Amino acid sequence: MKKSELKTGMQVETRDGERYVVLLDTPSGDVIVKVGGNNWDELNNYNKLMLFNNKEFLEYDIVKVYSNTFSNQYLIKKMDERFLIWEREEEKVFCKLDGVEYSESTLRSLIKKATE
Repeated sequence: MKKSELKTGMQVETRDGERYVVLLDTPSGDVIVKVGGNNWDELNNYNKLMLFNNKEFLEYDIVKVYSNTFSNQYLIKKMDERFLIWEREEEKVFCKLDGVEYSESTLRSLIKKATE
């Protein structure tokens, strides 16, 4: 799935398990707002594959997208797993650190960056 396919009211889940509601065409631009919280981020901080542009914060990569037919559910609670419409296909988890899961290739690229 690509970022351009997101619609207002969908929920996205980041690699760290946090859920956000997609809001398009707001005065602040296209944003995601944390469910049950006051954190938000601009969607222009993500590339077309919904990976966070700053590779130091892999936990913000979008890994799941939820949608449903009930227009008000996204305002009330996290969407149920039955409304999952997309999940990022990745390698198996190689390491989990501070609640964030990393694949082997991600760890290799982080190590490579750190040693350059």
